[in-house]
Amino acid sequence: MKLIIILLSTVFIYPNEGDLYTFIVQHNLEDPISKYRTESMIDFAFGSFQNSMNSDYKVTEKYLGEKDGFLLIEKTTTDMVATSVTFGEMVVNNEALDVVGIPYIVFVDSSGDVQDVETEHLQFEELIRSMELDMGGQTNYIYPFGRNAIDIKLGDTWSFNDDSMLFYPGDGEFENFMKIQCLFTLDKVKEKKGALVAYISSVYNISVEEMLYQQSGKFFEGNMTGSGKGIIRYDLTRGKKVLERMDIGMKWNVTFEDKHLVETMNVNTKTKWKK
Repeated sequence: MKLIIILLSTVFIYPNEGDLYTFIVQHNLEDPISKYRTESMIDFAFGSFQNSMNSDYKVTEKYLGEKDGFLLIEKTTTDMVATSVTFGEMVVNNEALDVVGIPYIVFVDSSGDVQDVETEHLQFEELIRSMELDMGGQTNYIYPFGRNAIDIKLGDTWSFNDDSMLFYPGDGEFENFMKIQCLFTLDKVKEKKGALVAYISSVYNISVEEMLYQQSGKFFEGNMTGSGKGIIRYDLTRGKKVLERMDIGMKWNVTFEDKHLVETMNVNTKTKWKK
């Protein structure tokens, strides 16, 4: 009898091939907190010098509601390990470590992009602002896969393009603009621990023309092209990401101090969200 009761009280979720899915992040005050951990590894050689940037950090986000047409999300980096090797010398990324434990609020507009940040710790506000806005188009708080990710069926492919994604390479002194093309495919949808989870694959093509940046006192000019792929798990029940991995290779063609270098940068990131 107990077995019969358990079977009758269990809800089974079976997605159909004709079902339509929409990927818009759900922000609500009943489920306001999101926690995730990101591991990032970047390595590339410049001539005989090895360069790398490695980080492992945890972030807590809390949705605070809406004000003046903006979504307000409080973010706090709760733990971080960050090191880098520049021209063969290892250094600790003190700038990144400075913001650990510092809560701040991001103001998200109706397109899902961050327009501004605010913190009571004013000495860190500009640093936090530059960190949030650097390649900010990669972190859309409403449309994580672009505005076209609506009414998607199994096997569908859709694209997201940005011709002017702002980013700050090197020491972050100069604005540069990246062109990025993303292609997403909904591979499957399956029930997992009572939730409906979408399995999405992604392909990326990126380029930067007329690039200018400073690194360790040296000025670099040139261009960059790259491509990569990724996998994403998205909780359709909660309207939030569960897992994201990206592997990208970028070819840098730059000159500095009358030298010309062509090198490849490899970027590997993994982000996992907690329920």
